[in-house]
Amino acid sequence: MVQVSLMANNASKNNTVDINVGQTKNIVVDPKVIAKIDINPEKIASITRDGNSAVIHLKDGTEIVLENFFISENPQILLNEGQIYWAANLAEDATGQTTVNYLELKEIPKYIDASSSVPIWSWVVSALAGAGTVALLSQQDAKDKTPPEPGKLSFQNLLDSGELTQDQITNDNKFNLKLSGQEKGSSVTYLISTDEGKTWQETTLNQKDLADGIYLYKAVVTDAAGNTSETAVQKVVVDTTAPQAGELTLSDLSDTGISATDQITQDKNFNLKLEGQESGSRVTYLVSTDEGKTWQETTLNQKDLADGIYLYKAVVTDAAGNTSETAVQKVVVDTTT
Repeated sequence: MVQVSLMANNASKNNTVDINVGQTKNIVVDPKVIAKIDINPEKIASITRDGNSAVIHLKDGTEIVLENFFISENPQILLNEGQIYWAANLAEDATGQTTVNYLELKEIPKYIDASSSVPIWSWVVSALAGAGTVALLSQQDAKDKTPPEPGKLSFQNLLDSGELTQDQITNDNKFNLKLSGQEKGSSVTYLISTDEGKTWQETTLNQKDLADGIYLYKAVVTDAAGNTSETAVQKVVVDTTAPQAGELTLSDLSDTGISATDQITQDKNFNLKLEGQESGSRVTYLVSTDEGKTWQETTLNQKDLADGIYLYKAVVTDAAGNTSETAVQKVVVDTTT
């Protein structure tokens, strides 16, 4: 998370905005205030101009859009990390490209009024830590404005369980991220979202013990010049919960004999029926003729059964490959007089 403060010459008029990693946030800047961002310049990939807006691109994918920023005659941005402060001076070169220089300050005034007759930049010159601090960083390199090759993000050691082996709906909650084909020498930041891409947080290559849920992943690749590119988003649905099995019954079975509910019958033709199972699940029907020692797959329609004892159950499998079994139903077929 990064914090942006809009500083006026009156502290009661100050305003603070928190921005999550990977989020794009638009902030309207009054020409009479100074925008202060709590971040080290090294974490900034670039600052560009879009109309009168300054767009600050961070290396982790976050974007801060300062609207009306260039309306001011002396547009500057104040940066700080702990007790260290920098002033970012934005200008345009001969080609019309936005250039940025960062100057480290000895101290910072309690309040800053951008409408003052003495702009912050004039104050900055006298507050420099030393001559060697001028142009600590120049974010706009006219020689390299090409975004780097982001490469391809994939999953390593992911068991894509379930009926479909490439849908990335799985009960595997431990796997790794893998990036290949990115620009050589670039730095990589891995991001994760658990709210369908609304917000992003930095993560690691190793994903471990994930809770059930939907996960989006992407990588932000930054080259030596500060240009950034993002990979395509990869989606994983982690589901380790067993599905609802439902209830297995015997349909169209005529329960002959003294008892009408003991399922000892002369009827050798009937159907299996399953109700209440998880929607979208796959069902396998099994039969055993050796009191449950072994099971074989069978069909819904039971026809011309020989005399004997039959056990039936259904195995329900969800999209992630989790399984549940119904209670066993027993039928005794006896047609012998």
